[in-house]
Amino acid sequence: MDIDRIVRSVGTKSTFFFGSESLLKTIEGDIKKKADFLIALVHFLLTKMYNTLCIGIGDDKTFPVGERGSEMLPDYWNVDESKYALRYVKKNDLYLLLGHITEDTLLINLLHINTMEVSNISVAPELLVNKFSTKIKIAIPTAVELVDRLLQELLVPVMVENSRDAGTQTHKIFTWMPLRSHGRRSYRPRSLGFPFDLDPGGALNMLPNVRNRFGLDLDPAFFPFDFL
Repeated sequence: MDIDRIVRSVGTKSTFFFGSESLLKTIEGDIKKKADFLIALVHFLLTKMYNTLCIGIGDDKTFPVGERGSEMLPDYWNVDESKYALRYVKKNDLYLLLGHITEDTLLINLLHINTMEVSNISVAPELLVNKFSTKIKIAIPTAVELVDRLLQELLVPVMVENSRDAGTQTHKIFTWMPLRSHGRRSYRPRSLGFPFDLDPGGALNMLPNVRNRFGLDLDPAFFPFDFL
């Protein structure tokens, strides 16, 4: 999906990030570290593009039918210094957004509880986040390019059937350079300081038959879901 098709449902190219400033203002006093901005950006995309609602923190895989969520981040969402665990619902679907900070890398997994589909991404907060600001493009100068990568690697593999444009199978906001990997097409942004060598594939030894975005069975060494 190119930028014109994406913004058709969420605004215009110049207003794609509309609403992010309000979100950042509500959590301005909670921000403790640069990784917080990246989790907040993923939260923004989940609620804005996929119409999910956050129902709190934790990794509980059940929720009461009819539970109402919020577009805002919940209390204590970043209380842990090195981990994040947020729960989202859309209709009867439950999603877990899990993050883990190791050294200078933030590892993020998104799990669809109903289907057990999972995706993952690794990013470098210190390289991506410029400074504390409620304006997303000041806080994250490469925000547009980063959103591209978040969509391709984290959100689309799990959320594509629940997007506002359900007939579209791929997202593309900015400029990507195609490359071949494991016989399937993947995408890599131009140099943005992303740690491409730090991609663990989502250490999911608790989830049988989980496959990474290259279609390979995973037997990772770290970042299991039981880290919480």
